[in-house]
Amino acid sequence: MLDREDRAGAASPADFLTDLRVVLEVGAPPDRGLARIAELLSRTTQFTTTGLRADEQDLLAMVERGCRLYAGWVRDRFADYGLACACVLDGSTVSALAVSCRVIGLDVGPVFLAAALEAAGLVRRGTVGLLVETPRNTPARDVFVRAGFRPDGAGRFVLDDPDAVPRAGTTPHDVRAAGAGR
Repeated sequence: MLDREDRAGAASPADFLTDLRVVLEVGAPPDRGLARIAELLSRTTQFTTTGLRADEQDLLAMVERGCRLYAGWVRDRFADYGLACACVLDGSTVSALAVSCRVIGLDVGPVFLAAALEAAGLVRRGTVGLLVETPRNTPARDVFVRAGFRPDGAGRFVLDDPDAVPRAGTTPHDVRAAGAGR
């Protein structure tokens, strides 16, 4: 953990994240990653957009129906947090997004969402994000707005301006496509 002096020395939150050298790798999960994605979706209570609970069999069934899964691996200069982000895309709808509490402070949620949409070819008008408020998911409630979406009522967010989506190089995170070795 960083001590308060390290944080106090940063001129801004962006400078702090830059100093941490946060790396986010985003891509389709390997088959062996399904268990971790199921765990993230089932156990995450704070940074979850819909509270979706799914086991490996549920995920396989979703993929068979045409859903796409994306994973995010996070590390910084102090630790490798492993697979810490998961996204379920159903057509052009973000039906679930979860980020481990271990990396909430690294502000990877909107960046991961943007990178997953980029990888899926969904940084375009009409892409939808769903949010179901739960008693504990306050940290996730602004993720779509921070990723360039506008509220459309009843927990629905719509992407109208693809240029509003944060792109690699516009945040303090080093965003990369996940390598084949993941």
